[in-house]
Amino acid sequence: MEKQPKPNSKKIFISLTITVTLIFTLVFFLESRLEHDTSKKPTLKKYVDVLPTSQIVTNNLSNNKSNILNSLNNELNQTKQVIDTEIDKLFEPVFDNIDNFLDSHYSVFGEYENLGTTVFGDINQMVANKLFKEDFHTKFKKYSFVIIKAHQTHITDHVDNLHKYALNGVDLTKNKMAIKNLKSEIDKSILHQTTKLTKLADTVSKKIAKTISAEISTNSFVKSATKTGIKAAANSVTAGTGAVAAGVICGPFAWVCSPIAAGVIMFSTDAVVLAGDELLTRDNFKKEIIDVLNTNKQRLKNGFTRACSRSIKKISKQTIEKYKQI
Repeated sequence: MEKQPKPNSKKIFISLTITVTLIFTLVFFLESRLEHDTSKKPTLKKYVDVLPTSQIVTNNLSNNKSNILNSLNNELNQTKQVIDTEIDKLFEPVFDNIDNFLDSHYSVFGEYENLGTTVFGDINQMVANKLFKEDFHTKFKKYSFVIIKAHQTHITDHVDNLHKYALNGVDLTKNKMAIKNLKSEIDKSILHQTTKLTKLADTVSKKIAKTISAEISTNSFVKSATKTGIKAAANSVTAGTGAVAAGVICGPFAWVCSPIAAGVIMFSTDAVVLAGDELLTRDNFKKEIIDVLNTNKQRLKNGFTRACSRSIKKISKQTIEKYKQI
């Protein structure tokens, strides 16, 4: 019987090694392919990352329309509260001056001042000086400055909210320069709007006291004219006694004193007429002044509110459009 050759152990070892290596290589390759295929499955985050930035911002703004509107209205309401408070402070001393104004108006000197100023001067300015005083312009600028600064703060707060809503999910590092430039443009727009409002307030501050006083002085003139008509009959009776009184007071210099004596008698007649006039009309006139002041105070509040509303809405619209262009 022929003897078979023994297998070569070295060859067997090499074959086993190659086989095992091939098996491990195949397993590793299959696992790598499996991991690669799994990683390619899209998630929401990966989908958002590959969208253009402008599209992400547009989607964010669209999804947060109600939040943006609420932010806008909230800042407007807070600004309006400041407007109401500061305008009330501005007018408070004016209301306090009404009684002093009426005391002067119903005095003999005050009546002649009214008539004299109506004929020779500026009665509107006279009423403004007595009711609003000379520092009203300064106070107006002070309180309007508070309003404008508050308005600027609330615009900035609204823009910060827009920033938060618009840039949610945006790569801030990649868009750093674009966002920085955008904020710079918005800051310039805010400054421009507040500067316009400041100039408007300054213009109004120079005119409002006299404008309101014109309404009041119209009533004042009508009342003075009425009193003058009443006095005309009384003065015609007393005028003839002036010369007699002058002769008693000044003797041979009656011609010097006649106008003075006549004036004393007329002055006394005025005082009697004014006392009756004050009793009949003072309360109504005071109510008219209060109504005029309240009406114009509300007009001023409404004017500031409209100006601030237009300003913040314009900034909000501009900001939204700029964010969409990132």
